[in-house]
Amino acid sequence: MGGFFRLDGPFFKYGTILCDLMILSVFWCIFSLPVITLGPSTTALYYVSTRLISQHEGYVTKDFIKSFFGNLIQAGAAGIILTAAGVIIFFNIYNLNIRSASGIWNIALMLQYVLALEIIITSFYVFPIIARFKMKLFDIFKTAFYMANKHIFTTITCLALFCASIFICFYVYPIISLFLVPGAYAYLTSFMIMRIFKKYAPEMDSDISADGKNILEEKHRLEKEQEEQEQKQKEQNANQAEADNKAED
Repeated sequence: MGGFFRLDGPFFKYGTILCDLMILSVFWCIFSLPVITLGPSTTALYYVSTRLISQHEGYVTKDFIKSFFGNLIQAGAAGIILTAAGVIIFFNIYNLNIRSASGIWNIALMLQYVLALEIIITSFYVFPIIARFKMKLFDIFKTAFYMANKHIFTTITCLALFCASIFICFYVYPIISLFLVPGAYAYLTSFMIMRIFKKYAPEMDSDISADGKNILEEKHRLEKEQEEQEQKQKEQNANQAEADNKAED
């Protein structure tokens, strides 16, 4: 029992994580207040949370501010694009709902719901990608869309956690939960998202963003190299087998 309360024991370890998540949540709420800075704030949220799961030393406040201002323009632009797309889809759904329930309007309405869902799940990956990689904005959205649909189990889990977080924040503990839920959500989803990132860039440093990498192209390059190595190995095995046969003759 004494080991439980040691400085390197579970009590202080998980207590420190809990305090970091509370500080992180407060900073996210404060820096998101102008609304237009929601993108940079969420990027900073994921930058710090991914550092926490990698167990790198650092300061939550310093790291958050560093990422916020370092990604202010790109993450801000991504946030504006996602918000504008969401607003357009919302008004399309509203207008289609008040029209007559004919076949063509129902098809158009279903299409808008599908687009709304795609925007939501793509946003789950956009800001973590900005936090961990330096890529062009178009490549960020393309990669996020690909990951959201490729890794559907992780996407569904993130969606479930997102819905649960919204429910807790608005219906269970509307004020108190804001001091923990944002950081806890980012922390939990970071485990899954970082595991996906390392599939595309296995050599990526868990503490430093990869400079100038398109992780989809990087994955294709690694797969091509692996195929070439396998082909060379097959050729070597075939040559060795042929040489053994000649030696036996």
